[in-house]
This record gives sequence, structure tokens and C-alpha cells, in this order.
Amino acid sequence: MSKKTVLSAVVAAITVTSLVAGGVPSAALAKHKTAAQIQAEKDARLRREEERKAACEQEKKDSKNKGAVIGALAGAVGGNVVSGKKSKTAGTIAGAVVGGVVGAKMGKDKVKC
Repeated sequence: MSKKTVLSAVVAAITVTSLVAGGVPSAALAKHKTAAQIQAEKDARLRREEERKAACEQEKKDSKNKGAVIGALAGAVGGNVVSGKKSKTAGTIAGAVVGGVVGAKMGKDKVKC
């Protein structure tokens, strides 16, 4: 057999094997990405990052709201207990406002993203 025949047989075998294995004629060609593939991967990374940021912001918002409610309730009870007999309503309201503000801040700061 001549070198040309052997070489032709090898090329034919590689071509058939590559078509059966997935249509890529050479492993070296499979390593190179097209500009469209690179852009698609970049877009996917950006989408995942945006989704992560949105989820984090939602988690902060939820935690802030929970903190505000819990703080307002605790502040209202505390304000009512601490206030004098004639100023129970004012003490309750003031405690609820202060507790709500402090609780919201604590709830928001609790989430680290």
C-alpha cells in the first residue's frame, strides 16, 4: 500500500468517526468558539448576575419589612410599658414608630449579598 492510500484511509476513518461522534471533524476544531457562542455565554452570565442581584434585593426588602413589623410591635409594647398612666397612647405610638424604623434597618442589614 502506498503512503497516499494509507493517508486517504486515515482521513476517511477520521471523517466517519467524527460524523458518528458528533459531526466535528477534528478535536482541535471543537476547542474554538464562534463569536456567536462567546456572545451567548456572555449574555447568559449577565442574565445570571442580574437574576442574582434581583433575588438579593427582594430578600433585603422582605427582611426589611419583617424587621419593621416585629420592631413596631415590640416598640409599641415597650412604649406602652414605659409611658406614664396618662400618656399610654402617645407612648405606644412613639414606641411603634421608633421600633419600626430600628427593626427595618436591622432587617435590611441582616441580609448580606
